[in-house]
Amino acid sequence: MKLRFNDFFGEVMMSDILDCAGREFSRRKGRTLSNIFGYFLAVGLMVVLVNVLLFSKSVTGTILSKTGIYFVTFMPSCREGLSLTPAQLDGISKGVVPIECKEKCKECTGCLKKPIDFRNEAFIANTVITRLLPLDLVDKIMKLSTVEDASPYLQFRFKDPTDEHLFSVGGYDTKNESAVGATCCAPSDVLSGAFTQPGDRGVVMLEESYARSRRLIVGNTVTVAGVIFPVIGIINTGVRPAKADIYMPIEDAENVINRRIRAPLFHEINAILVKTKSSLVQEQAMESVKQIVQGGVISTYACYQPAAKVLGMNENAVWILAVLIGIGAVLFSSRSQLASIIERRNDIGILKAIGWANSNIVFQVLTESLIQACVGAILGGIFGNLLVFLVPVKTFTGIDAELSPSFLVTFSAWILSLLGGIIAGISPAFRAARQKPADTLRRV
Repeated sequence: MKLRFNDFFGEVMMSDILDCAGREFSRRKGRTLSNIFGYFLAVGLMVVLVNVLLFSKSVTGTILSKTGIYFVTFMPSCREGLSLTPAQLDGISKGVVPIECKEKCKECTGCLKKPIDFRNEAFIANTVITRLLPLDLVDKIMKLSTVEDASPYLQFRFKDPTDEHLFSVGGYDTKNESAVGATCCAPSDVLSGAFTQPGDRGVVMLEESYARSRRLIVGNTVTVAGVIFPVIGIINTGVRPAKADIYMPIEDAENVINRRIRAPLFHEINAILVKTKSSLVQEQAMESVKQIVQGGVISTYACYQPAAKVLGMNENAVWILAVLIGIGAVLFSSRSQLASIIERRNDIGILKAIGWANSNIVFQVLTESLIQACVGAILGGIFGNLLVFLVPVKTFTGIDAELSPSFLVTFSAWILSLLGGIIAGISPAFRAARQKPADTLRRV
């Protein structure tokens, strides 16, 4: 059964519309192929570029979201000592707690656990003398929704009795790879020798600068508070916030520190290493940690701030470019279709002269425009997806990730192409429909 449009399009049938479109395509092959190629190019480019941008967003987002997401929190030493007299400070060095300190810091154990060499040795973090923190704060921080991992840390400044040089010891949890690996030390930092393994005891690693200044290499030994440790590795930790001269398991660090303070540590540390879930929640995580460690200080990488901003910029860039490509496709097809309609003005006038209604003319032009848009969009979508599928991403970028075509991108490109076909054809179609047959035939 032939589909008729009598109610709206007079006696012209759908078969007439398609026959006329076919003749037009065969008569003007160059123009037709040009229009189809325009849609093909626009859709193909959109599919390829947007898929690549989405892939780039995914990969860089993964990297940037993990940039600068580590920090160290500690509590600076009590400021009450600034108002103490020399005699009171001398008393603290001998284990005598001033009355003022007892009244203002009733729960603080810092004065009872001051170093024996009060003027040279101290608990430190980021070169700052610190107080002691209860170990259970680590568990409280771990429960925060913005925190992925947290680990205890002990850092102490020692004075070597042989030549009186000062050096720092960092004691870390050898079983923790996440928080420790970015704020303190990691296997990738090893320059020579080996990195400590989970459960290791009685061994140390040296920071490269300290090893060079002391002329130490792997296989030598160092003495800390009278305890001899073999050196198993030389490392360079860069600018990590928990950097030290000597690194050892936290159990060994506690043991040697207890030899240099007036009372032994009991479930106490002086810093906490923290890893957040993303650079986007870094600020929130730091504020939450400050609520737990009242009066605490945060030492972190500043790079998390630009990383968080770049993530938002990267996402916006993807959609802005997608919109620009879509607009470009519509403008390109509109210009091409308008040129086609101008070339056919006389033909359209003849059709009106033999009885075609204005609605028939409009429908004819829109049908031709949509057919070309549809063919170009399908071919462009297929080509774009094949290109995306076949591109060896790892060869070109070195990134071991899969670039897979997105159906949503392809579908969106098709819709934009068809919309462009309608927009491209509707204005010229109405202009052609308003032509008077007599005026058109005079120009034939």
